[in-house]
Amino acid sequence: MMTIPDIANLTPIDFAKIISAYFWSRIKFARSIKPKGRLRISEASLTEELVYQFYIMAANKILPVKIFQSTNEKVNGSDLEILLELDGSVVKLPCQAKIIYATQRYGALYHKVGHQLQIDLLIQHAKKVGGYPIYMFYNYDEYITPKLLKVSGGIEQLWGCSIGSASEIKNKFFKKRTTPPMFRDMHPGICWPFYQLFEFLNTKEADKGIANILNGFDLTSLTRYRIDEILDDPRFSDLTSPEALGFVDHFDKAPSLLINERKLLQASSEFNPRFRILITKDNLNSGSLQFLD
Repeated sequence: MMTIPDIANLTPIDFAKIISAYFWSRIKFARSIKPKGRLRISEASLTEELVYQFYIMAANKILPVKIFQSTNEKVNGSDLEILLELDGSVVKLPCQAKIIYATQRYGALYHKVGHQLQIDLLIQHAKKVGGYPIYMFYNYDEYITPKLLKVSGGIEQLWGCSIGSASEIKNKFFKKRTTPPMFRDMHPGICWPFYQLFEFLNTKEADKGIANILNGFDLTSLTRYRIDEILDDPRFSDLTSPEALGFVDHFDKAPSLLINERKLLQASSEFNPRFRILITKDNLNSGSLQFLD
């Protein structure tokens, strides 16, 4: 059973665990509605929920993050950039989100935009910006193995949100394969719980820790951005307070988080993230915000 910490003592790891458990239960509920399809749920709606919950935590000065929204109207609702501050500079993790289908397979993993695979657009964008491409999966599965439970401390719901290397996923599941993989095909080994990313961020050699769940993650091969380059990027508007990196000072900007479904129907011919989430180690360790031991 998962114990929910007091809101005043919530850590980034706690938050990642809670949102993962929420997505697991949310998808389970949606899949239980009969007939199938009556309750809509998608990677775009859950990505919006993820960003909004980050926003709420920052607005209440509970979670230290900084959120940006693209100024480009032609964006993809399930495209996201996770920005990590490591050793004084920022690295980019372009991220494509996918939800598990009622068939227990990631039915949209082989999605094409025009004649190009979506995963290729993601990898191409990562090369362009010197980043590390990842997939984020929103999960629910009825069959959880002891191996999975060992990884998540006996709590199956913590697999509700997972991440994995896009390059490794392509090498493993895009060669001589036409059937989308199932949850058990990718977890664990290729993909790992989302909250583990935050656990490694708080270690002295964070990049080596991250490489344990993101195969081939190597800071020496990534472009290192200054914080001010991220803050001053005209392609993204800052939804959070300029006075203190990581905290929102008001809710006036919150409505802009709402997704325009009509615009999302127009598929972009390139990876085009709607949101950025910046996480810095300095803020992760500031004030009363501490990671779990």
